[in-house]
Amino acid sequence: MDLNKACLYIVDEKLGTKNYPFEAGPEGTGMKNLLYQYPVLRDVLASYGIDIATRDINSAESSFLLFSLENPHLVESVKKDGQIWCLLIVDPPPWVQESWDRKHHGRFDYVFTYDETLVDDCKYFYCPYAQDTEYFSIPEIVSEDEFRRRTLATFVSHSIHKYPDPEHPRSTLHLRYETIKWYGDNHPEDFGFYGGTFTNRNYYFGFRGVRFVKPLIPHAVFNAVAKRVQRNLIKVYKGQLGPLEKFEAIKKYNFYYCYENTTGINGYVCEKIFDCFYYGIVPIYWGAPNIRDLIPYDCFIDGNEFRDQESLYHFIKGMDYKTYRRHLEQAQVFLRSPELERFTVKNAINCIVTPLIARIESRHKLVGSR
Repeated sequence: MDLNKACLYIVDEKLGTKNYPFEAGPEGTGMKNLLYQYPVLRDVLASYGIDIATRDINSAESSFLLFSLENPHLVESVKKDGQIWCLLIVDPPPWVQESWDRKHHGRFDYVFTYDETLVDDCKYFYCPYAQDTEYFSIPEIVSEDEFRRRTLATFVSHSIHKYPDPEHPRSTLHLRYETIKWYGDNHPEDFGFYGGTFTNRNYYFGFRGVRFVKPLIPHAVFNAVAKRVQRNLIKVYKGQLGPLEKFEAIKKYNFYYCYENTTGINGYVCEKIFDCFYYGIVPIYWGAPNIRDLIPYDCFIDGNEFRDQESLYHFIKGMDYKTYRRHLEQAQVFLRSPELERFTVKNAINCIVTPLIARIESRHKLVGSR
């Protein structure tokens, strides 16, 4: 074991090898690079004489420190005496259920999570979902003319489900589908949805057991039927976006349907609402129950206050520019406030490293005495 090495253990082959998290830059994959905090972690650990690299370069077995991004059940190594293992929980239960299952936490010395209800400052420590605030700048507030030219509402997502998930009742993936369908059926001129592989996968055309039926139907016939069934959904589909293209796309709209991947988890506030703030669009938010404690400003609309899609539509459709501008002004107040610091990469890395400092600084003495 090398006391001056750390391993960043990411299961995904592309993201977790060849030092990708430290060298990908702002574009990365998907909508943007969500690994932007790891170069900061690398720099902080370097100040203590520790080199961190992906598992193919600094193996789990040879490293003093191991940081597992999710998937604690898939770390194949055996923990050695003297090693420090840390679990970083970023995704909510609908994505990686095992990360939240305490039976997988036994091998880890520290578990870092944004869910403050789990924090005990002994094994479980708070760490926010880090935002790359340094990458963005505070935008100019749109003019009244621009407000009137923009289309009403949008959202961007690769993850949509037609039906509620019985295993994860707080998942919002089916609510996203309901929004797309409602606008497609009622007001396609007021809405645009961006996502990946919409027409190829036909993942909005579905019924229970469709995966068993689809192989029995000729591909061309199935696609023709799907296109017909999805005709109203296709009316509001605006295409697939590459890395960083999201930001230019959403600037064409006044409101963003900001669905976190799940509701009911205190502190789970990912990049969606911040993307709205930094690109001058008002978010309609469903997510963390304690969002008002985390962002205590009138800069977003609480989606839970509306009984259905139609009542929300009429509310935002009827909003005047003066009211809209006030939401944008409050967003800028928040972006300049001390409350923003909680979500910064700097704070997130500080939350991770601070509990480890004593053991890092004394590692040669402690391990050498064993």
